[in-house]
Amino acid sequence: MKRRKPISFKRGQTTWTNIEHPKKSDILQIAQRLKIEPGHVETLLNPTPRTRLFESSRYLLLVVTHPMFDAEGDDIVLKELNIILSAREIVTLHHQRVAYVSDAFHQMRESNSRAMKHPAQILGGLLHGLWT
Repeated sequence: MKRRKPISFKRGQTTWTNIEHPKKSDILQIAQRLKIEPGHVETLLNPTPRTRLFESSRYLLLVVTHPMFDAEGDDIVLKELNIILSAREIVTLHHQRVAYVSDAFHQMRESNSRAMKHPAQILGGLLHGLWT
């Protein structure tokens, strides 16, 4: 497991933060900044193989469990992706690297794309890409 530091970038009013293999301190820092409820913080700290959706007046927390092919083990594995969506920010946390998400993050970060008008547009693109 290769830990990568949290990376963020901003376009207009939208910020995207992507964290691969987050440490507890990363999650707690995000939780404090976005005022994540304690029960939802526990969900972020303790990955489980279940897709869930949590609502708050300040954010939406989507826990997506997605099957992916592991070429090294020649097997299908479940990977969890946590997505926190607020009015001006999207945070993607993956305890196991989800290549599609990291690749999309870096591609958008390097481009001058205006596709980040709203965090929900990023969410839609990520979900579409994971299932197509």
